[in-house]
Amino acid sequence: MNQEKTSVPANLYDFYTQHPEKFEMRTDQKKKVLYYVLIGVCLLLLVIPSLLPISALLVRIIAGLGLVVFGFSAYAGGSDYYNKESGGKITNIRLKKFDGEEIGEEQIVTMFEQNDIKGLADAPSTDNQPIQLYVHEDALGKEFYLQVMKFYSSSDFRGLTPVKVIKEPEYSKLYSLIQHI
Repeated sequence: MNQEKTSVPANLYDFYTQHPEKFEMRTDQKKKVLYYVLIGVCLLLLVIPSLLPISALLVRIIAGLGLVVFGFSAYAGGSDYYNKESGGKITNIRLKKFDGEEIGEEQIVTMFEQNDIKGLADAPSTDNQPIQLYVHEDALGKEFYLQVMKFYSSSDFRGLTPVKVIKEPEYSKLYSLIQHI
């Protein structure tokens, strides 16, 4: 889906991609090297299972599973978004799934638009709900990134609201409240 910067991003990662002047994706080379070393160990154990004093079949099964896991991690893992201005890593810190039977979509969106973080934190929640609040944090730059997302269908999960960026001094005021969402 091609969206402009002024539209609602599909998710927070889409928001980071839409703002390359502020965010960048960095790859942790140490993690990548570790994954490749572990792939090598798994390959070695697949070829020579007698290196471990347990059943050769068990060693091969574990090495095969390790090869798949570490191979996927080496290919897809090790990259994170960073704030260019602060140098801080963007981390996913909270996820709240609102109870749709107790509180309506309009109420959630209204609280979000009016910066009613306390109302969002106190709103009833439960598992497997279509409306969810995602909170990411740049701890070094003292910024929160919040977005309400919605399952429109089983295969269509995207942003319901624009991304809200909370910076200092609001960051410090809302820190403990957001940590308890």
